[in-house]
Amino acid sequence: MTFTMRNIIYAILILGIFFTSCSESDSEVLSNVNLYLEENFAKNLDSVKFIVVIPEQGCGTCITQAENFYNEFSQNDDIVFVFCNIISNKILKHKVNINYDNTVFDYDNEFLSLLPQNKQIYPCVFVMKNGKASALIWQSVRQAAFMEIRKSINH
Repeated sequence: MTFTMRNIIYAILILGIFFTSCSESDSEVLSNVNLYLEENFAKNLDSVKFIVVIPEQGCGTCITQAENFYNEFSQNDDIVFVFCNIISNKILKHKVNINYDNTVFDYDNEFLSLLPQNKQIYPCVFVMKNGKASALIWQSVRQAAFMEIRKSINH
């Protein structure tokens, strides 16, 4: 009996270590994103208030919300949109009206790889201050990133 209990305790400890080591904190993600932006992003981000990352594969409802948000706000110069995990340019262009001035296509999924693997299926928003990502909000069933942006824009 104690042998079985010991195995259960070990299993719980191993799972706990596994899950805590695999999850990145928002501060780690922000640090990685800021480093990536400094080294790889050609656009000056000082006037940008938000970077919206939209994966084209993942949570269907969340991605549809992101594409609708894009169609509504793609002309806003305060927002940069990054599409990643792109299946087909043709399909994407059919779903959204692309504004090439503030839209980036991450065909190599470099930006996406900066996000925690278990959340790469969700769109997310980086809140920008002075050209740096200062906060991260996810668009999912638990968080409403696009509502937060709407509030900010309407004030």
